Amino acid sequence: QGIAEIESLRLLSNKLSLETPQMIASGSINNWVYIVLTMLPGVLLAEIWSELSIEKKTPIIKQLGSFIRELHQLPVDMNSSLCVNWQAYTDKLMEDAVPRHSRKGVCKDLVNQIPDYLSQLSNYFDDNATFFIHMDLHPWNLMAKKVNGEYVLSGVIDFGDAIIGHSRLLELITPILFMCQGNKTLMDVLLLSYQLVADQEPELLQQKLMATSLLRPACDFNFVMDQVPTMKIRRDWEQISKELFPG
Repeated sequence: QGIAEIESLRLLSNKLSLETPQMIASGSINNWVYIVLTMLPGVLLAEIWSELSIEKKTPIIKQLGSFIRELHQLPVDMNSSLCVNWQAYTDKLMEDAVPRHSRKGVCKDLVNQIPDYLSQLSNYFDDNATFFIHMDLHPWNLMAKKVNGEYVLSGVIDFGDAIIGHSRLLELITPILFMCQGNKTLMDVLLLSYQLVADQEPELLQQKLMATSLLRPACDFNFVMDQVPTMKIRRDWEQISKELFPG
């Protein structure tokens, strides 16, 4: 993660509309990577997100969608250490899905349904384009500040999980889960500001987002489902997809 952070800041410094930390120094001590970074102004978005109304969240979500599009339009360095072998990378995500969710304590009945659910979809995880993927654009990694009395995004931190790869949904799924939190208005604003889904069928998009969230690295799905509380018993991934990604 330290190496990914160093390489990401090298690639992105002073190229984005949101501020990123500047690297003062880096190295290793006893095989531990260290990085000294500048501090960013503002507050973590996580400190205020739950207090904001949907009306206050909407322009922030719109700004984030535009920022992600901006990020994905940057030229990429194909010699960067962040570049992954996409087939091997996605094969590993698929292979790890069942044991990962089992380790995280997801209901056994749901875990057993994962292979069949993922097998229903194909060719949704490769957009035939290459771009930088932050992977963790959620309120704990976004900075905000007040402008004219309203909060706006001001910075982005923590590039330790970043890769250069081929899936837009792998980037978008994190803010959908942890910022839209089952709200259709916010999800629509994010996707429209990113300019992705004007021609996609809602049901197919739900399936793609559900599959991507199941493959998302290091995903704790019980925590994910806590973002959208429900009184229902969650019996299958189709039902869950409709709660997390309302069409």
